[in-house]
Amino acid sequence: MAKKTKHIRRKWSDEELKLLKEIFPINQTKEVAAQMGRTLTSVEQKAHERGLKKVSTTPRWTKNEVELLKKLYSTTKSADIATQIERPENSVMSKAKILGLKKSRENYTWSKEKNDLLKKLYPSGDIEDLARRFGRTKHSIQKQASRLGISRKRKLHY
Repeated sequence: MAKKTKHIRRKWSDEELKLLKEIFPINQTKEVAAQMGRTLTSVEQKAHERGLKKVSTTPRWTKNEVELLKKLYSTTKSADIATQIERPENSVMSKAKILGLKKSRENYTWSKEKNDLLKKLYPSGDIEDLARRFGRTKHSIQKQASRLGISRKRKLHY
């Protein structure tokens, strides 16, 4: 059975409180705890007592960025939008969710032409190349091939 480490409570000094006020809002709490030699819980509790809040380091979305996101989101890959507006992809997806934006189903359905092309290329094609060509994930390519009953040609090793 593992031993529990006992943490000795110690009073916060004026210097520690000043440092906490300075670094807590702009750093991850676990980094603050490590830097100060305090437990995560201790730092969280003291920050709460002092009314300290985290400050976002990401700039607010501009009106133009929001309009562009609304215009592009349904038909454009999130990664491409992120590149265009110079924001992280997760930020684009989060903002789209907040705005209630949805991707167009047209981007996800397989047309007869695309199915026919997949039937032709899948048996001997490289899955990563196919994913790039179709603008889909490798998993999407494999799943659609399975639905269509297409299998890959196996290389025989002698």
